Order: sequence, then structure tokens, then C-alpha cells
Amino acid sequence: MSLRSRTLYSVAGLLLLAGVALSAAWLLGYFPNHVDDLEFVALRKFVDDKRDNLQLTFHSNTNLRALGQQSGAYGAYANFSLCPFHLNPWVSIGRVDHNGVDLAVKPSRGCTWRGGKFAGCSEIDNTPEVRAEVAGTTQTKGPFFYTVNFGFYEQWLTYDSHGGISDRRIPLPRGPQELCVKLHGDGGPPGYVSNVFVVPKSAVATALGKHYSASLGPASWLSDARKFACSPSTFGPGQKLVLKLGRDHGALLWIHRLSDDTWFSLINDSPPDDMTVLMTPRDYYNSTRVTLGDSITGYRWYSSRSGQEKIFTTPGRYVVFSSIVDNMNKGFGCEVSFRS
Repeated sequence: MSLRSRTLYSVAGLLLLAGVALSAAWLLGYFPNHVDDLEFVALRKFVDDKRDNLQLTFHSNTNLRALGQQSGAYGAYANFSLCPFHLNPWVSIGRVDHNGVDLAVKPSRGCTWRGGKFAGCSEIDNTPEVRAEVAGTTQTKGPFFYTVNFGFYEQWLTYDSHGGISDRRIPLPRGPQELCVKLHGDGGPPGYVSNVFVVPKSAVATALGKHYSASLGPASWLSDARKFACSPSTFGPGQKLVLKLGRDHGALLWIHRLSDDTWFSLINDSPPDDMTVLMTPRDYYNSTRVTLGDSITGYRWYSSRSGQEKIFTTPGRYVVFSSIVDNMNKGFGCEVSFRS
């Protein structure tokens, strides 16, 4: 190896070690990319009965826009979970605003082309409010009040799905719980993180009111034998359940065991890696008849205790549900009874 090559490898090695050292130093807290004084202020009620209109207000003595500029972060977002804080499962994610302006927004200039011709340039976000926020990065005296708009109080589990990532709902506890919140400076490196602060259970209960629900799965389904029918209506060990499928019956297949409120997915457009699918959604959509044995298995869906399990394990009522891909809460169903 030539002296030049050895020199280049040495420089590359030193740069790599320097990068590792910087990352380790940041993780260990040697850089001021932590904000540790975030505190809960208020949680706004729903507006006009919309499910995604909760607004959290919190304060800090840290100018987060200035911190974002110093740490290379493009604004910030807040992660919400049930307490204690965890990134998975999670409740919601929301961008952070100050005075109604996203911490990442600043005046810019954008140019466009139409039909292959230059159509000119225009100012973007060049408003008095945004300019005042950008000028405010020099302000160091707090407290600063921030807001986050976030989605309805649901819990989600992120899972690996055939080379990608998907999310599915899992049960919430009965009744509102405390929410734990943590900020992350978006982008970087190195970005920044915050302390975890708590939204009290009383504030969650007041904000959610009648909207809180721990229910899972479709609230209702259509009964239409021309689209979707089950035969026989009662079956037992050693017998088959036949699904007769009409035009546009759906592309996903579920079974709901009513005795313990357990949902099983048999055909899914984003199946977990450890799920055994009955067939693809396309094949099911094009089918006119599907036969299920009494030992059929499905993937326990609305549960953190997920996995492939036998469905017809106890005598009782079961709902077989066929839904469309875009909205699994819309579709056709039929109720059957399983006897021992």
C-alpha cells in the first residue's frame, strides 16, 4: 500500500473515531443538547367534537427555536405515550409551535415551473408573525410557552411488516390515564431531546370527556347475503365454515371472537413478519368462495400479546368480517356459532 493510501486510510479512521466520540459525548450529556425543564401547563378540550383536536400547552425557560438552530434540528416534535414513557407502543406525535408558528418555519423564497417554463418566484411564510419568531431567537429570558396539536387518544404498536414498518391499534386501559411526553429536535445531527413531563389524568379526562373510548374493531357491519354469507350458521369440530363471496365483498378478512372480545386477522394488506396469511388481499377480492376449517388460525390483532393462534377455541358466537383495504371499519359481516 502506498504512503498516500495509508495516509487516506488514517485520516478516514480518525474522522470515524471523531464521529463516534462526538456521538458518544452527546449521548452522555456533554453537549447542551438537552432541555430539562419542560412542564405541563394545560390540555385544551375538543373543538366541534372533532377527534383530532387536542392541544397541549407546556412551558420552558429554554428558547427551543434557538436551541434548534444551534443543534441542527429542523423544528421539534413531541412523542406521547402512556406513562411511563416509551416510544413503542405510542399514543401520538405532534409538531411543536410557539405563538402558533411551527419551530421549523421561517421565511423563504420558492420558484416554480409550469409546462416547462419558468413561472417566477414568490415569498413563502414571509409574514409578520413568522419574522417575529425568527427574530426572537436572540431572546433568552423565559418562560416560553409552546403548543402541540395532536391526534385522538389512541394507542398504536409499530411492527415489522414484510420489509417495511406498519402500525396497528392496541387496547387502551379502561378510563383515561396519565400521558407522558418527550420532545425530540427533528433532524440533526446532533438534534436535541427533552425531559419527560406528565399530562395529569384529570386533564386528560376533562379534555376527552365523552370521546374517550377503549373499544376496538368495527363498531358495525352490513349484513348482505349477496355480498358476503356464512354457511352453516352453526358448526363444530370437524366441520367446515364456507364463505360465499359476491362482487366487491372486500379484500381483508377478520374474525371477532365475542366471548373475550378478541380480533383475529386472516388476510391483511400489511401483515406482520410472523403472521401466516390465508391468501393475498387480491386473491381474496377475486374469490367467490372460501372454506375455513375449525382449526383455522389467525393473527391476534388488537393486542400487545400478538401472534398466530387458533381462533375457534371456545363455544360461542363469532363474527366473520370482510372489509375494504382503505377503511377496515367498513364492510360486510355475518355471525356464526361454534359448538363444542
